[in-house]
Amino acid sequence: MGTLGYQIVYGGNGNVQKAGTLYIKDVRRHISLLYKSEAVVSIFKSCRGYTLLDALTALSILTVLSLSILPLYTHLYEERSAISERREAVMLLDQYWLEFVLEGLSPPSEFSRKEVSYLFQMSTDQLCISFEDVRKRRTSICRSLPDEG
Repeated sequence: MGTLGYQIVYGGNGNVQKAGTLYIKDVRRHISLLYKSEAVVSIFKSCRGYTLLDALTALSILTVLSLSILPLYTHLYEERSAISERREAVMLLDQYWLEFVLEGLSPPSEFSRKEVSYLFQMSTDQLCISFEDVRKRRTSICRSLPDEG
């Protein structure tokens, strides 16, 4: 048989190996060896799907992320409640301020709504409302009374 003028170069682990001059009947065998070399086989070894270790790693990362976000969510919820209570206090202050200025009615000393107790204080020049919010902070809001002139 005749010989080919080609040399086949293959190697899987970084070592380059050269085959000598090949006969025609050996070409198919060397091509199949090329496809079965370590480099090609190692690519297909990792295509068997997820392992239990991959799933547990992903689950642990997801758990750590969700646990780090939970305190932030709790803080935002408390602040949203505090803002809601403050808005309620401002609305009550405006309501009783208008009743006092327009009709001469004095506000009650205490008013409760949604488990929050609002205390009214009145001085000669301002009307104040104070309350304790969800985070146990004492807040006071005041509005000036018009001058009687």
